[in-house]
Amino acid sequence: KSQDVAFVVDLLDEIESRKLPAPCPIEQRWTRASKSRMSPASSANMDDVFCWVGVIMYLPVSDPTVRKGITSHFQDYIKLVREVGARMKSDIYPHWGKIEMPNESDVKALKADQKWLSRRYPVPLFNALRWELDPKNICANDVINKAFPFKG
Repeated sequence: KSQDVAFVVDLLDEIESRKLPAPCPIEQRWTRASKSRMSPASSANMDDVFCWVGVIMYLPVSDPTVRKGITSHFQDYIKLVREVGARMKSDIYPHWGKIEMPNESDVKALKADQKWLSRRYPVPLFNALRWELDPKNICANDVINKAFPFKG
């Protein structure tokens, strides 16, 4: 069994054993490498193949209490994805544009995620270009600023 398929099978097993409500699809697809340095599939070898796994949260109700519960369970789901991924031989990384960053009050988790992202993405180069092209940081958002702290 390949690692990418094994990851999804292990994830499903964990969801079921923990009785975690996960009423959403798990998307899995494959692409070749990308020349973009900020791509999770960045590689000098264009023959490399990357597996993408997406977990999605649906918020179909307008009741704030129900939405808060769904969001809380989704955070548990995200933690589980990372936990299962940490057992894999190869690293897993989120797409930086879709990452769910920890709350700013959890400084330890936030710093750990920033360090984790810096292993995959060229953060100093990205931030240098941000500083050069967007010195007032108007093109960023809270997620980008949390993931890649910007010190202009």
